[in-house]
Amino acid sequence: MQQCNISSECRVTLFDHLARCRNRKARLEEKARWKRISQWSIIKAISQSGLTKQKETEVIMKSSISAEENGWVDYPAEHWDKMRPPDTIGDLPFWEHYARKFGEPVLDVACGNGRISIPLAEKGYQVVGIDINRQFIESAKKRLCDKAEVKQRVTFIVGDILTLDIPGTFRTAIMPDWGFQVLLTPEDQISFLERLHDRLLPGGAFCFNVFMPFNRQRGLVVKDGKYIWSPDPSYHKGGPREYDPVSQIEDLVEDNIHDIRLRHTNLSELRLLFRLTGFEIAELYGSDDWRPFTGNIDNDYTIIAKVI
Repeated sequence: MQQCNISSECRVTLFDHLARCRNRKARLEEKARWKRISQWSIIKAISQSGLTKQKETEVIMKSSISAEENGWVDYPAEHWDKMRPPDTIGDLPFWEHYARKFGEPVLDVACGNGRISIPLAEKGYQVVGIDINRQFIESAKKRLCDKAEVKQRVTFIVGDILTLDIPGTFRTAIMPDWGFQVLLTPEDQISFLERLHDRLLPGGAFCFNVFMPFNRQRGLVVKDGKYIWSPDPSYHKGGPREYDPVSQIEDLVEDNIHDIRLRHTNLSELRLLFRLTGFEIAELYGSDDWRPFTGNIDNDYTIIAKVI
């Protein structure tokens, strides 16, 4: 049987990537060098274009592949509020448990409308929420208008999670609502985890969830040479969706309103990403209600990764 050329190319790329990652010091030095070059190019372009401060921020935030392509930077806040209403806090006990276990300050990564950040602050935790979507952050801040005491304990920042350009260090980082999926390449995933590792104190933890790829891929059919989801209602929700098995990226239109992209990452990949960036999986569940992870259809990957 003839071997698939695409798979072969992917393996070579992965092995090359791992070889580059073996020497952590060399990798960090090289990444820092390229970051300086990239930042200088961006700053130079901004200075020559006369952009406003707001536009300058938007240019810098869009300097990563994921921020440019995943569709979340301008996702409509009112639509997200319908999908994940601010008063939907059934999973709050899970995230609060680990905030209590590992301590504060708590970093809420891709915090959205503050659905979890604000209730944690109401319970007395010091929280910083970061999200690339300015509409989401403005929505979260509006909810604090009549909560002066809570407002002192929570800070919301517009920013790219790949840079995590925020003050301070944290004992706990949380990422509810499958936010890790917006990182569209292994390089961006590694960059994010390295940045997060630098922001977490020794003994700290990163608590998050991701879709189990198999569950998201049920109902795939081939049409015009592409994988798409079957129109069968039991598989198909929202607008049309396509899946690229090489990049592991899902393209979808949420309720026919806005294009977004998500990357599917399996458990073995996650373990490797953690190993490369100074984390290890301490706890693994099938959902944020602590159900055991069985790999069944009602599971996702809900992970507590500790700093090592």
